Amino acid sequence: MFFFIGLYSRVVKLKLENPTLKILLSVGGVDAKLFSEMAGNSEKRTNFVQSTRIFIETFSFDGLDIDWEKPDANDAVRYVCNFTKYVDIFNVMCYNYYGAWSAYTGQNAALFEASIESSYEKHNLNVAASVQNWIDAGAPKEKLVIGIPFYGRSFTLLDADDHGLHAPISGAGIRVTPTYSQICADYNNWTTVWDNEQKSPYKYSGDQWLGYDDERSVRLKVTVN
Repeated sequence: MFFFIGLYSRVVKLKLENPTLKILLSVGGVDAKLFSEMAGNSEKRTNFVQSTRIFIETFSFDGLDIDWEKPDANDAVRYVCNFTKYVDIFNVMCYNYYGAWSAYTGQNAALFEASIESSYEKHNLNVAASVQNWIDAGAPKEKLVIGIPFYGRSFTLLDADDHGLHAPISGAGIRVTPTYSQICADYNNWTTVWDNEQKSPYKYSGDQWLGYDDERSVRLKVTVN
């Protein structure tokens, strides 16, 4: 979970309503430079462990989530197999595969590859590929937990008549990352398409295109072996 100043105690109080609830302190984020420096320095690692332990004990957290999203490619400590004996789970970020940075439409979190995709995309930009990449890197399958987004990624089409997968885009859609509740409430009149190849739905209306997850795609993700 992500926390802001003043919210620690409020979140921990949720355990009063649900004693079995587990709350983790999350450290890290998108900018991993300082985290990489800490991980590669013995003294800084010791300071990190000590300060983190104080936080966890002070606010009664149940554990620590190391949100190391983009380790430096040269980090000697980056290899997954080195972490397996120290962590209980690996949270795999199975989303944000396509977005405003892309040249064409694509699913935010497709379960499987699409035949239209490039070799790189097929081997990296879907849930099955992400999980397999972690397994190949040395992570035990039983320790992998996939992240499922409750939001979509929207695009503005270059041509409203070209609205399939990999349709050229000019950028993000009007509402860049609508939540699932917003999609249910505000996008009912859009044309909905189920992509049976990637096991994910998408919607389009005019020059707007949206890739997202629904109940069907989520069920498939949590049941596939």
